[in-house]
Formats: sequence, C-alpha cells, structure tokens
Amino acid sequence: MTGGAGFTRDGVERSRVNRSWLKKKLPFQRLKENLFLKAPKLNMEINESTLEDLHRMKTERRLEEKFKRRFFAIFIAVILLIVFGWFSSWLV
Repeated sequence: MTGGAGFTRDGVERSRVNRSWLKKKLPFQRLKENLFLKAPKLNMEINESTLEDLHRMKTERRLEEKFKRRFFAIFIAVILLIVFGWFSSWLV
C-alpha cells in the first residue's frame, strides 16, 4: 500500500509551511478587497465631435498619408539613383 506515515507527515509539514507563508504576507495582501473579485470601475469621458470636425480629421489624415507615400517614393528614388551611379562608376 502506498502512502503511509511518511506521506502523512509530509502533508502535515507542507500545510504548516503554507500557513507560515500566509502569515508572512503583508496585511494589504490578505484583504478580501485585494483578491480582484470586483471589476475596476472605468470612468471614461467620450468627447463628441461635430460632422465638420470629423471631416477635418479625415482630410488631415489623408494629407499625412499622402505625404508619407511621397516621402517614401522620393527616398526609394534617391537610393536607386545612388546605387545606379555607384554601379555605373564601377563598370567604367
């Protein structure tokens, strides 16, 4: 039969150790409120926008995206010019 006196003694010792660890916790860690059973309250404020504000934000965003695309295209073009210039000087 498995278990026996050693198994029982080990269980009793572990329960004592666990109790001592619980007693070593800080008081605020043992509070029932700190068990995170309650969901936190969210106090969100939602700003309402007018239709004109939404159109303005949309046009600003489109302009930013257009600028980014142009900048990326110019950057790639410059890099390609530098690479082709280096290759042409290397081949001559």
